[in-house]
Amino acid sequence: MKPLIALVLSLWVGAAQAQMTLACQFKQGNGFEWKNGQWQEAAFYAGKPFFLLIQKDQKIDPKSALVATGTPPEIAEAVQMDMVCFPHRRRVIAQFSSCSGPHGESIIVSLETFEGAVSKLLGSVTDKIFNRDSLYVMPFICQKM
Repeated sequence: MKPLIALVLSLWVGAAQAQMTLACQFKQGNGFEWKNGQWQEAAFYAGKPFFLLIQKDQKIDPKSALVATGTPPEIAEAVQMDMVCFPHRRRVIAQFSSCSGPHGESIIVSLETFEGAVSKLLGSVTDKIFNRDSLYVMPFICQKM
């Protein structure tokens, strides 16, 4: 219970410095699992709702990106500098922001529709001798708070 309270408090403190806070929920999760020496299609539990903080420069806050991609909050605090985030401003394509981490995790969100997705691809490059991580993509939708 204490880690959950710490997460909520840290997100609200971060929200005070952010331009926008999004309350997000996954729609579904699909991907592949490594079984019997080959990739097999799989459905995944989409995960718990999360807050995504958008900074004034329209970048996703790295800590909130890590939490959204499945990193526990206490670890996200320590490794947030490993997540690279940047805004995208295009005339033809919708305005969006994305982050990529060192372990194949990524997140992208539209700053117009507040829809996005989380993905994890590390398992595609791990050694076949060891258990490979699952590969997945999980679309989500957010609501501006």
